[in-house]
Amino acid sequence: LFSTLSRHIHRHLAHFEPMDFARATRGLAKAKYRDDRVVHALAKWAGKRASEFSSYDWANFTEAARVLRGKNTQLLDERFEAVAPPMPSDPRLGPS
Repeated sequence: LFSTLSRHIHRHLAHFEPMDFARATRGLAKAKYRDDRVVHALAKWAGKRASEFSSYDWANFTEAARVLRGKNTQLLDERFEAVAPPMPSDPRLGPS
């Protein structure tokens, strides 16, 4: 099932809202199945639409993506840093 979802997720990412990226990534991170194509597709589409994310949604998405990616997060971190929306100086302030 996860393999099928992984192959076809790119068709639906254009319709995701920022919260959907975070929810989908968090849900996939809880599963034992891992597929680098999913992480790449999610990061690519989220990067294209980073300006739509609040700092809260972006932080939730990137944290879940790092868990989903596992040990090799250097390239993922670089991609996220390049497109990240502005973050508030105090995380307790919530979404920007």
